[in-house]
Amino acid sequence: MSSTQNNENTISSEPITQSKGSFGLVITLVIIVTAFYLLINSMMAGGQAGGAYFMEVDEIAKAQNEGKLKPGRKLRVKGIVKVGTYVNKTGSSEHQFMVQGEHNEVAVYYKGAIPDVFKEGGEVVATGIFDKDQVLVATEVTAKCPSKYEKNGTSEARKRQGLEAPMQEYPSQQQPTQTNPNP
Repeated sequence: MSSTQNNENTISSEPITQSKGSFGLVITLVIIVTAFYLLINSMMAGGQAGGAYFMEVDEIAKAQNEGKLKPGRKLRVKGIVKVGTYVNKTGSSEHQFMVQGEHNEVAVYYKGAIPDVFKEGGEVVATGIFDKDQVLVATEVTAKCPSKYEKNGTSEARKRQGLEAPMQEYPSQQQPTQTNPNP
């Protein structure tokens, strides 16, 4: 009888082993899918901790109009500080300004130290979250340093500032002609 019991145990244990193998396969697939999701999600977040999408002003306006901009999503907005919109009460660390693109604008509120090179008409990147009134509440503001090789910044910045005329070149300095002291 013991040989019969061995055969029964062997036969009855095979389905249990197969179900354990199926369970392990399911767990492995769940882990792989989760890892893939986290990888894709981190890439979409810009690869940063607490990631932020990097968008130009006109892209943000389009995403808002299409309802694709998720509330509470951290964004990095690039544009030009609109001339005449910067507001800062003397002694306050609160700053308000508009960042403009080719066709649209985004209102920005920032509380903190503003970069030294920040100026109206200058290029800026503001990182933050849109509030219910579609104002970007920034946690960080960076300003592009003007290049010493560009007068009034890039051609795009000049157009936005109303300086569409091409840059004027300075007259070249003429080299003095040498005269021969011995005629």
